[in-house]
Amino acid sequence: MISTKSKIRCPACHYENLPGAEYCAGCSMDLSYLDRPAARTELEHSIMEDTLSVLRPTLSVRISPTATLREVIKIMVDKKIGAVLIVENNLLVGIFSERDVAMRIALRYLEIADRPIREFMTPNPEKLSINHTLAFALNRMADGGYRHIPVTDDQNHPTGIVAVRDIIRYLDHKCLGGPE
Repeated sequence: MISTKSKIRCPACHYENLPGAEYCAGCSMDLSYLDRPAARTELEHSIMEDTLSVLRPTLSVRISPTATLREVIKIMVDKKIGAVLIVENNLLVGIFSERDVAMRIALRYLEIADRPIREFMTPNPEKLSINHTLAFALNRMADGGYRHIPVTDDQNHPTGIVAVRDIIRYLDHKCLGGPE
């Protein structure tokens, strides 16, 4: 159990939030500035202050939950992408990634290739807003053990997907002068 000392108290409504919370669970106030150490380098500053909007996440592929596993894997291979969002009625309902292929599909592909992707996707995946910081996104991805995370608007409409490699490329280019 988390002690009261480690919780973050909202200055507006005094709700005790979990450490690292970016927004108050009681009143939705931005709390990110309360738990953020001062950045000393450009890299630290970018990680702590830049939001996912700097990555310009796009949503070029929307997959119906009725698409077959075979169709989805072919799209991923053809487009050279590591994950797709599963969307129904313009709402995010799941995510399917290369990790799903490796962990759940690979050894039995031939017998299940024509079944619908909804049987293999991760339903109701964790998602972030375009306004979450890079640090928060990296934390959620590390804690969850995944390399891709959907970005949605306030109504759960998918607006893009962010991969760890997108964040690394951005930081490499912006802070370390690496190639674009």
